[in-house]
Amino acid sequence: MKRFLIALVLPLSLWAQNDPLTWQKHVVLDTLIGIKKLAIANLDLDANRDMDIALTANPESNGSEDSTLANVLWLKNTGDEIFEAHVIDYKLAGARGLAVGDLNGDGWPEVAAGSRSDSSPLMIYKNDSTPDVGTWQRIAVQGPAPNHYEILMVDLDQDGRLDIVDGFGDDANFGSANSGIVIDSIRFLKNTSSLNQLSFQHKLIVQTSSPSAMAVADYDRDGLQDVAGLSWINYASLIPAAGENFKWWAQQTDTTFLEMQEIIDSYGGNDLQAADMNDDGYPDLVAAGYKARTLDLWLNDGTGTFATRLTIDQNLAYPRHVSVQDVDSDGDMDIALTIDLENKIVWYENDGLLNFTRHVLDSAFTYAYFVHIFDLDGDGDQDVIGTAQDAGVLAWWENGQAEELIAAAGAPDTLRFNQNQLLIKYDPSFPGGMTSAHFNHGKNPDSLQMAAGIERVAGAGLYTIVSHAAFYSATAVFKYDSIAEWQSLRNIDEGRLRICYWNDSLAIWQLAGNGGQAVDTTKNEISVLDISAEFHKYAQFTLCLSTGPSIVGNDPAPLVPVKIEHRAYPNPFNSQTWIHFTVPQAAQARLQNVRLSIYNLLGQQVKTIYEGYLPAGAYRFLWNGNNHRNRAISSGWYFYRLSVGAEVVQGKILLIR
Repeated sequence: MKRFLIALVLPLSLWAQNDPLTWQKHVVLDTLIGIKKLAIANLDLDANRDMDIALTANPESNGSEDSTLANVLWLKNTGDEIFEAHVIDYKLAGARGLAVGDLNGDGWPEVAAGSRSDSSPLMIYKNDSTPDVGTWQRIAVQGPAPNHYEILMVDLDQDGRLDIVDGFGDDANFGSANSGIVIDSIRFLKNTSSLNQLSFQHKLIVQTSSPSAMAVADYDRDGLQDVAGLSWINYASLIPAAGENFKWWAQQTDTTFLEMQEIIDSYGGNDLQAADMNDDGYPDLVAAGYKARTLDLWLNDGTGTFATRLTIDQNLAYPRHVSVQDVDSDGDMDIALTIDLENKIVWYENDGLLNFTRHVLDSAFTYAYFVHIFDLDGDGDQDVIGTAQDAGVLAWWENGQAEELIAAAGAPDTLRFNQNQLLIKYDPSFPGGMTSAHFNHGKNPDSLQMAAGIERVAGAGLYTIVSHAAFYSATAVFKYDSIAEWQSLRNIDEGRLRICYWNDSLAIWQLAGNGGQAVDTTKNEISVLDISAEFHKYAQFTLCLSTGPSIVGNDPAPLVPVKIEHRAYPNPFNSQTWIHFTVPQAAQARLQNVRLSIYNLLGQQVKTIYEGYLPAGAYRFLWNGNNHRNRAISSGWYFYRLSVGAEVVQGKILLIR
């Protein structure tokens, strides 16, 4: 069914107030004239989870190809957000669209880029696992694709693979619909790649003039991913024209798409993001109305109808790109925007009732082009990253919400965070260093992904804790009585409360710590013992409910039913180490399921040393420092993870070549 509705425009008054957050600006590049879009990913999969940045740039402007000027780059994060530039392609003049993601399932993210050029196809650059060594393999896909401004990597057909949704066309070069040389389209490139070969099946989503942006979400809540898009008719005019519309198309069960609503015509929007802005469970749409000179929010009424338009800001010159995320960690979605001719990058604070306050991050960001909200430094609060086209600048604004404390070497005093709601005590072997902690009131999107032994995980309220020490062993005490987001679990059975850690390698919530946990229902706190690897960038902790046992009152004993002895010797080691452990006597079984594996600091499995059933007793297994392909791995810290029945322990080992 196609829906035609008149949008209700409700301008919202903006009160410029002092920014509630503190920001520190970091300039990464300042000489890349014509810089365009950016994308963030761990392109080299380094063990410290340092996020890298991919970029497109058009230093040639309207000139011809110059093979000495970089068009596609990536910036290697060498640690602590210090970046090292590497060129991916010198031969994509007019580079614009950009996306990053693992397309062939080998774990290494590819880079896709598009160009303004009339003859350029979609270019995909294959990551061979050594992105900072040699050249990237350059693969042309489905061309020509002129004015290739938007590329998305998303699992559109929900088959577990990242597909590509992109838009291109040249109608806007000629000033009217269907006037160009190519057929202007939004298309779906279904991913059919194998591990060694990238391949795609071309499917048309819709023919529409010169798409400037798309956003993918399930707008009608039927379980299928839909597509919304913006179109342009005339690049030569800044006055919105008929046909420069905003529509969305619903995916059908055969992966065809049906137009459902023209949300607005004569708009000339440049960017689009889907997000649940009013916390009703339905994706809304935030748009940068470039020609309309507005920042707008269209609310989804729950059926996929966008009837209410909230104009957040207006009379802008000219709003180019938008990003949506919870900037201030209060649980509702905020907005960042670039306004190119005003040279501004700003963010809009949502009070939870869709009243927005504008805060200017930079008013001298010459021709502010692109913006992205992302936790670049991994400390739990959201940073803002932006490009300034004419200044040639890539910069990021560090959000100062995360608390940072430095502990001296030895037996440091207890570190106290979040108004004494989180206490961290390091063991006497602590070498000294900074620890940061941040509490986010926002939702937990993965609350249903649980390891065995966990009944429920809090749906909101997340800690991020990062230790910058080279090694550590710590006890963390989490107080839960004053955290509103955790009270529903507390009311079920306080004695079964635990702290869970998000294992990003296994994509599950599991019990935190290596030494068990102790619940004190008198003090309303949970102690997590022997934490030695979980305080890393992007680490997340939250409250969960175990399947048992329930402890009522004050019990300082760790909540572990059995004790598994384990150690590695020698440690550190050069060529081989023995991992010793005991399998305790089980109450109801003679044999227990045992698995011993090695992981790197990124949480990726390096090798499984043993998997099978063992009776109670003492064992030792040899690891020679090789991976599952029997190839020698590099020096560094690794972890062995031992599971015996339902119990899991781990230890840290240092390989020195």
